[in-house]
Amino acid sequence: MQSAKYTKLAVILHWVSALLIFGLLTVGLWMRRFEEDLGFKFELYQLHKSVGFTLLALLLIRLFWRFTHKPPEYATPLSPSVERAAEAVHWIMYGLMLLMPLSGWISVSVAELQFPTLYFGLFEIPHLSFLNSNPEFWREVSGWMHTLGAIALTLLLFGHIGAAIMHTVVLKDGLIKRMMP
Repeated sequence: MQSAKYTKLAVILHWVSALLIFGLLTVGLWMRRFEEDLGFKFELYQLHKSVGFTLLALLLIRLFWRFTHKPPEYATPLSPSVERAAEAVHWIMYGLMLLMPLSGWISVSVAELQFPTLYFGLFEIPHLSFLNSNPEFWREVSGWMHTLGAIALTLLLFGHIGAAIMHTVVLKDGLIKRMMP
């Protein structure tokens, strides 16, 4: 018996989000290395911020969809503890996908050197000026949130991918077909 599939929109949102997250994590690590070429570094930061805001918008759509559409049933029932663990990991990942762009937005809003956030060069996203009453605090907190969030999200992504591989290769239960385009 084959598992029911997620809706087309859920599948698209999942895979587009996955690609954006991998890109953001990669560029996020890479862009800190460009101390000499400040113009290129500025462009990388703008790209990183634009993609981060895009991911935030997709996440809001994805959460709305998730709250209004029940996930498909499993063809092969999972144990209640495994099902709860999978559900918890998904919600933690959603939380981290929300935390990352918000902490980045906070970080650029209170940065010592202020640069505009230009959404793909189309328009400026305003800084969160209400945080300026205590910028040092927000700089510290947002920096830690962004760094630890990236580490946690990376670890959960590896776990998520590992679980998908386990279901495909070891259990051979067809679970991954639910989310395939």
